[in-house]
Amino acid sequence: MDLIVRVNWQPFAALRAKLPPCAGLWFVGAPFQVAYPRGRSRIVAVNVADDLRSDLRRVFREPQRLDDLLQAVITDPQGAVVSLLALPTLSAPAVDAVSHAVLDRFVQRHGVLPYANRAGAVTAVDDAWEGGLELVEQSAGRLPTLAAAAVAARYGLVCTEDALPPLGLAFTLRESNEATGDVEVSREDSGIAWRSVRFTRPAA
Repeated sequence: MDLIVRVNWQPFAALRAKLPPCAGLWFVGAPFQVAYPRGRSRIVAVNVADDLRSDLRRVFREPQRLDDLLQAVITDPQGAVVSLLALPTLSAPAVDAVSHAVLDRFVQRHGVLPYANRAGAVTAVDDAWEGGLELVEQSAGRLPTLAAAAVAARYGLVCTEDALPPLGLAFTLRESNEATGDVEVSREDSGIAWRSVRFTRPAA
């Protein structure tokens, strides 16, 4: 199945009363554009939720439990924005597969994971997404663009590239043999080098 993921930003307050109680993905965007190694995006985090309603309410109620950068963006006085991808009809492995495919597209486009996502959390997924996936982000208008060092300075954080080795994402390929009707299953590495940048509070 092919899927177009449209990232349409809204303030959390505008979504709070209509968050769906189902599995899906949530995106958090900064009140500025991030200058990634390739291109720009407001996306700073992509996460999977078993229940979008309870998960996002908890994230905004308890930001102190989050990654340092994500906490800073969510509590920024200029306000974070949120986008949802509800996937009520998919199994849990399929939802995970969609999230990996979204991150794969992001890395292809920008050269690195969203800055509040960690490479250590990315592994090959057993039930890979089968089909095409397009990631479309709403225009950021005239928002300022900040490079990693400027993002760190804005929030008083230190940024360092993750020292973990690159991780490739494996996809499942299914090919039908027209002569026999058999379906051959193989695994193929996506060839994407998964890198991330950590934003942490300075040591006391």
